[in-house]
Amino acid sequence: MQVLVVDDEPIISLVLREVLIDEGYQVDIARNGTDALRLLRHIPIPNIILLDLSLPDMSGNTVVESIRSNPAFNDTAIILITAYSSKDADFPDPTMFQSVISKPFDIDDVVKQVHRFCSTK
Repeated sequence: MQVLVVDDEPIISLVLREVLIDEGYQVDIARNGTDALRLLRHIPIPNIILLDLSLPDMSGNTVVESIRSNPAFNDTAIILITAYSSKDADFPDPTMFQSVISKPFDIDDVVKQVHRFCSTK
């Protein structure tokens, strides 16, 4: 199973990568929205994208909309990892993602969510 982690905080990306690799997942990392969208053109379609909404180059909402505009990613689960609230103006439409994990997060909760959405594929 393939996971793409999109987060501009290196320590978060590295921790998620290491934990998910230990769980048997193949993990790619993007540090911003532009890199994520570029990477998605060159890697196998991920089963799950763990996406931080606060990115340095574009909003997470823009990234979600770009991903969802491509039918190739219809079966890819998007899990938002964010300190934002769903009441914030730039929060994506709830039909465009599967779940939200609030920062700071418990790594076990992230692993459970990834397992949950990978088991439905």
